[in-house]
Amino acid sequence: MQHLLGQSLPDCNGINFRVLEVGGASLLQEISIDDETENYMFRDLMRYPGRRLNAISYYVRQGIIYGLDINEGLTLIQILPNFEVVELREINVPRGLAFVAADIDQINGLMYILGYNMNEPESLLLQIDLKASDFNIKYLPVFSENSVACADLVYQPARHSLIGFDHKNQELVEIQILPNRAFASMIMHSNLRIQGGIPSLFYNKDSELLGIGSDEMLDNYNIYGFSVEEKKVNVRQVLTYENNQDACSCLSPVIFTNKVMTVENSSCHLVTFEYSLVNLKDEVFDEVILKNRFPDSLIIESFIGNQGFETIEGGAGFSFFEIRFSPGIEGPIQLKLQLKVLDSQMDTIFYNQAEALISDKWMVSDNPRTIAVDDATDFRLVPFMRRSDSKDITLCQGDTVTLRPEISDQVAFQWSDGVTTRDNRVSDPGLYTIKVSDECMDYSATFWVEEKDISVELGESIEVEEYEEISIVPDILNEEPAIRYFWTADRPGIDVCATCQEQSMTAREDFKIRLQVITEDGCTADAVKDIYTKALKVYRPNAFTPNGDGVNDFFQLYSDRDFLLKDLQVFNRWGQLVYQQHKMSASNDMKWDGKIGNATLDAGVYIWKAILVKKGGRQELIQGEVNLVF
Repeated sequence: MQHLLGQSLPDCNGINFRVLEVGGASLLQEISIDDETENYMFRDLMRYPGRRLNAISYYVRQGIIYGLDINEGLTLIQILPNFEVVELREINVPRGLAFVAADIDQINGLMYILGYNMNEPESLLLQIDLKASDFNIKYLPVFSENSVACADLVYQPARHSLIGFDHKNQELVEIQILPNRAFASMIMHSNLRIQGGIPSLFYNKDSELLGIGSDEMLDNYNIYGFSVEEKKVNVRQVLTYENNQDACSCLSPVIFTNKVMTVENSSCHLVTFEYSLVNLKDEVFDEVILKNRFPDSLIIESFIGNQGFETIEGGAGFSFFEIRFSPGIEGPIQLKLQLKVLDSQMDTIFYNQAEALISDKWMVSDNPRTIAVDDATDFRLVPFMRRSDSKDITLCQGDTVTLRPEISDQVAFQWSDGVTTRDNRVSDPGLYTIKVSDECMDYSATFWVEEKDISVELGESIEVEEYEEISIVPDILNEEPAIRYFWTADRPGIDVCATCQEQSMTAREDFKIRLQVITEDGCTADAVKDIYTKALKVYRPNAFTPNGDGVNDFFQLYSDRDFLLKDLQVFNRWGQLVYQQHKMSASNDMKWDGKIGNATLDAGVYIWKAILVKKGGRQELIQGEVNLVF
């Protein structure tokens, strides 16, 4: 079986962790397997009363679990090796999205948390920089055919991507991360109905992907196994009903990849491989031995490495090698190897896998071009390569883009604009062509580079009444239909739909609203709009003269804007109710003429109170004194 993770888990011995909500507390558990029964076991480690821990992720470099406490808002936390919880910072996220699915990019020290809502049009990735002292936060829109809803994520180290089970679309998906956006694509559709979702997703000690979830909401839970090779999901173990939970995997501390630079090569050109060994713990490598064997028709031409090594056997002039790197190596090990093809008439597909001995444990290489792992690196040799490529490239305004043909770098390049290197970095739109011909290759490529611009406007600043409902419709200049929206407000009390195209909200206070838009090609624009709220100021007269002269004959409340009142009541100095009007009315229709019934009252001070009805239906009790004068 080909699995989703590159290597086994030597440091953690296959032990994983999860948090489970039980009786008003979060319970941290260790997940392990019984070798005899092959059933999974859960051992309690620590109980955290009053906490709701979720989105946990194991950071190999530090040996610490990161996660969120979602009890009140969101708080980024650490679970230390002694199981103590340390609160790191509060996180303000868009309302309406559930942020519970997480894992850590072990290479770059970035924690990703997926925010989704079954009823919202799009999903968001929250990116937290675990290396920064302030745990800097960034949002990435997720492009996909359908918005993804994953209750947990796992990190795929060889591809630097995230894997999740989308219970909304019943698919196992891969989320690939780019500098300012992410893309979700289907790996396989589930052959089983898992409507309850997979809130816990993790790798076992054999690098198999497992999930804990349920067929239906409020149903018993199962442990599911996901086979990418067979494209099937099967039930591994039946559990009882369980509450909200989340799991994390403890990865191998070393990532070992074997990448062929071009998957198709002509037989008269050198074939280039790149090997990479990365220690996720930033520890010094002890003695490392790397070896590989190729068919006899492939001869090693050269080695280029970033670390010192000695050849044990084979090497240049042979079809195999075994080398030893010097002890005490800090940082990654990278090795570039070039092979010469002896048989120029060869037309064959090869599968190659290297081995590495690290700390007395052997590992096999992983092909980083595929989602499956523990898999060999495949490449093809042909006697004569004849190919023509055509690509459409988007150039964002003011940016540059690199054009790269997918052929060997052992040939002479000549671009239509005069560039003679394989990579051609351009800043202008237009048609770029390249043609390469020699005794075993006839290759041409056409790159159509189209410049696209995107701009967004939200209009001028506006002033509205406090609690007034407002709508904001952006004006976007762009021909692309695939645009993602990300709205934020600089005040936590303002509700926004983070991924909606338009906004409808209640203006409770002054605030700024910001919209960032991004296309599928990565072109971005943003705009900011200031919303000023003006509190309703009500003028409250302290005297009136109901003498019939047409001047100040009534007691009523005034403002420079129309407003509503209800339950206007007037009392004399003994507390007797002398006037009331319950019906909600416009302010100019609610007034007192100084009478009780048809009888005019005596001059003096009277107490009044009323309910002011503001925009949005918010009510406020106002009161005061008024002097009736004759």
